Amino acid sequence: MHRTFLLTLSAALLLSAPASAAPAREAPHPAPRPAPLVAGPLAGFDLDAGYGAAYRVTSRPGVARFALCGRTAWDPREGTRALVGVRATEPEWYRGRTLVRYRTAKAASAAVARARAAVTACPQEREADGSGVDHTVRDDVALGEDSVAWIDRYPQEAAGGAYDPGLTVFHVVRVGRAVLASYEYSESNATPRSRERAVDEATAADRPVVAAMADVN
Repeated sequence: MHRTFLLTLSAALLLSAPASAAPAREAPHPAPRPAPLVAGPLAGFDLDAGYGAAYRVTSRPGVARFALCGRTAWDPREGTRALVGVRATEPEWYRGRTLVRYRTAKAASAAVARARAAVTACPQEREADGSGVDHTVRDDVALGEDSVAWIDRYPQEAAGGAYDPGLTVFHVVRVGRAVLASYEYSESNATPRSRERAVDEATAADRPVVAAMADVN
């Protein structure tokens, strides 16, 4: 189910791999920044900051609308006034971000609250064969003025209930009337230590974007 879930969420292709400890990853070498495909109030925003390489920022969401247990958690086109997105892919490593601007900070705060309510109400999703996804809120992670973070893990009934090596870290963060939604998928589910490292790395990668979000307002 995790492949279907992530395809719906981000249109990123997640490839299955045998369970193993996550190898050490090196960020791609920096490259010249591609020309952005964005006009409007968010044009020029450095949405790929923290990725360690330049990726094209466009007017399409890097994190599209998605639901948890049938309840909409994130919809970047509902009530927003501007939108930019970016996607970054490396072998067994997928990232996406969407930055939106709402009319008011109150509307932006409601978007974060909606995401938190959806993930809190949906700790597990299961298919008939027992596979699925576990959503775990990380209340120890905080960014911006208001945020929610969680991790997704993927149990595999065919493997005797063992978890797939894949792990996805999500953030939904507000600063003023701007909201960032991000995800990072990697094969980091081998141990508790590797999971914590993945959360720390994804959070650190988002920090420069969050720091710049005050300029959106």
